[in-house]
Amino acid sequence: FCGLEWHQRYIIIKGICHGLRHLHEEQKIIHMDLKPQNILMDPNMVPKITDFGLSRLIGIQQSRIITMNNFGTLGYMAPEYSHHGTIKFKSDIYSLGVILLELITGTRMPPNIENVHKNWKNRLQETLSYSSVEASYKQVKRCVQVALNCMETDSEKRPSIGEIVKILNEIETGYEEDETPTSTQLLCIHPLELRFPFKPNHSITCPLHLTNNTDHRVAFRLQPERLERYFTEWLCGVAPPRSTYTLIVTMRDRQQSLPATDEFLIEQSRLRGETELKDISQGKAETEYDNFFTEVKEKGVDPVLEQTLTAVCDPEGNITAEIISTVDFDKMVSMDVHPTKPWDYNKPFQWSHMH
Repeated sequence: FCGLEWHQRYIIIKGICHGLRHLHEEQKIIHMDLKPQNILMDPNMVPKITDFGLSRLIGIQQSRIITMNNFGTLGYMAPEYSHHGTIKFKSDIYSLGVILLELITGTRMPPNIENVHKNWKNRLQETLSYSSVEASYKQVKRCVQVALNCMETDSEKRPSIGEIVKILNEIETGYEEDETPTSTQLLCIHPLELRFPFKPNHSITCPLHLTNNTDHRVAFRLQPERLERYFTEWLCGVAPPRSTYTLIVTMRDRQQSLPATDEFLIEQSRLRGETELKDISQGKAETEYDNFFTEVKEKGVDPVLEQTLTAVCDPEGNITAEIISTVDFDKMVSMDVHPTKPWDYNKPFQWSHMH
């Protein structure tokens, strides 16, 4: 097995599902041609759903459309559309299931579930600690089941996109409970092990996704054990309610890879009332966050929750994922279904294959 690690695939799965929920629930749009070629990645590996040439806008009183012209892509088209020309929201769900299955297993064909589970568990055991393996393995199994449920021939048996997003949120909640059974975390943190693909004399970045599933603002600060190895000016911020905050952790350029793992301590606490803290885009804010967390600890009204993350510098050549641009940009039609996450350019994502 080669390609992206599980935590990267899981982030992509979440992004696609949140994008489709925006289309279905907020825009009332059926895409009708969901496939990997129409899912592009921004520089931070956030997926964007594109190409709305076949899309349909559903009226408030409508639940389906009948058409005599089928223009979707074989292998991703729902049976009711390819056979009868019926278009409904759950037609997109079928396509989503095929995409998720392909992202997890590398193939659109129904897999041998036991082999998929076994292959992923072996892969996870090579790169993660025991607790992280068990948590990620649960995610794999649940996501495989979601993909298969989406591919039900009977459209009524498929979950809605809202139900799928709810399942993913429940997976994350379970993930945090497994990792920190003695405390309740305000933020779902992913990954718990930061991996930096080493390249001599180059700064190396790793995205850290902080999901705030609460109705409150959450202040956080990430502190590396060895300050001299990382840029620290951008490691604090405020995660808005019901949102995911992506923090880009940057390792300073080095001539040689790190011989051992590093540790990061992440602090988090609820931000009450009208309290304001500088966003990371305003530069250094260490003093302000020092004062905030010190004051919270002294008052004792809200807890300051702490969690330790590990960091690994992968030797050069260990990362095999690649993004290849094959899109004719002059003909591409796109819509940003993640309006809170700006991006600079489009890159189609090439799925990796499981052998």
